Amino acid sequence: SQAEARFNLERKSWAERVERIEKIASDAKADAKNAGDEVARLQRAYQDIFAKSRAEKESMSKELQIHQEESSDLRQRLLAVQEQYKSSQVQVEAMDKAATEYRRGLTLLGQERDDLQKQLNNMEHEIGDVLQQLATAQDALEGEKQAHAAALEFE
Repeated sequence: SQAEARFNLERKSWAERVERIEKIASDAKADAKNAGDEVARLQRAYQDIFAKSRAEKESMSKELQIHQEESSDLRQRLLAVQEQYKSSQVQVEAMDKAATEYRRGLTLLGQERDDLQKQLNNMEHEIGDVLQQLATAQDALEGEKQAHAAALEFE
């Protein structure tokens, strides 16, 4: 009876551990999915920023060429456009730096997703081990019950 009670306590403890491990695994899977979604969102944002930046740069280059072909009385306006062009170049450089940071962030998110997947795999192996230990403990308890029943019949 004490062995059975002890077994039930141990069984409950193992069941709680399995539940916690399964909860951790579930949370890790959700985190991995969220990381994948964030990677996709960041990639789209990077593409949008890059496309806008490229279009703005091309637009400014064309405008600059038009003004350079005009007469000298448009010189002041040309200088203003050149300043805009320089500003755009600075923005493009800043956006290129941001894109580099986005790429680095995407790489880190990918690595984190891989790490989470490894953790999930390890947890699945641990759950398997726990289930095997629980089965062994149940078999041992069943053996004790049979031996106890045989001892009672013998008496």
